Amino acid sequence: MEIITQNQPNIQQKTITNILSDVLREIPIVLTNGTTEAFILVKDLSEEMEKFILTGKSSTDILLVFSEEYERKLIEQWESAGFKHSYHYQPLEYMNRNVKIKYLQVSNPTTGINISLIPWFSLPGRPYPVFLYAYAFWHYENSHRKSMEISAMVAGKIFGVSSFNKSTLSRNIKAMEELIHNLRLDKPLSAIEPVLPSSLKVLDRIPELLEQCTSFEMLSKACGVKIGRTPRPIERGGEVKRALSSIPRELSEAVKDKEQIKKGVRDLRKRPARQRAKNDGSRVQRILNYVDSKEIEQIRLRFITLFKACVLDAAVKFHRFLI
Repeated sequence: MEIITQNQPNIQQKTITNILSDVLREIPIVLTNGTTEAFILVKDLSEEMEKFILTGKSSTDILLVFSEEYERKLIEQWESAGFKHSYHYQPLEYMNRNVKIKYLQVSNPTTGINISLIPWFSLPGRPYPVFLYAYAFWHYENSHRKSMEISAMVAGKIFGVSSFNKSTLSRNIKAMEELIHNLRLDKPLSAIEPVLPSSLKVLDRIPELLEQCTSFEMLSKACGVKIGRTPRPIERGGEVKRALSSIPRELSEAVKDKEQIKKGVRDLRKRPARQRAKNDGSRVQRILNYVDSKEIEQIRLRFITLFKACVLDAAVKFHRFLI
């Protein structure tokens, strides 16, 4: 009697999908539509880069994601598996500094799939760290005075970026609202960092990932992400505020209220009246009274810590950048 066996290709395909699903549960990987490029968000960074994010100080203008020793280990691992690597640079303005992030990309020449290893706060092609954009959005939704101009100024003050302005905030808040709407978030992103293996252990699984994925479509399917999905038009309804509601509102209090501003000694000297400036159509930037530098630093560090958790939460659950 002939024994009827299951279809072998289907079994193999199921096995590969299971392997991919297992690998991807441990990797904060982000996919982008219309390309064959994926990004792994690295949460454990080199000492120099961690120092820069916390203090804005570094001994170099080119920051590495990993130590040189660990980079060599990764490259050797990739080359032995037949994969190619390349370096890429991302400009970054932060804490009154202009630096470049140097990051690795690994590719499978057979499938054409590329994976870039970028720090968790990086946004490809964007000049500022992701937490700067996020703070501006979140501040606008949570501050007592609804003003994109003020929120952009406050974010620029806290993160040392004078070039961040109202128009940048306006453009990007719409993109973030659209994204969050399409993700169909049914609860806020978590401000508690997800329990993941160390970045070093995660990255050791990249060869396995590249070997098992024969196409970018397979990778997307394993992640549960539809390629080329067209964003739907939305009406603004506080999507950003809801998504980031796990971040305490007091971190938005970076500007003193009028009653908080201490009155100084009155200057009784007679001075000539100021000449009124001619109205030439140019705008004069508002002057805000910020809390002291120590409080600014506390707000910055606390927000970075909380938003890092939100970024990783989104990357693991939805495989998407937040902007």
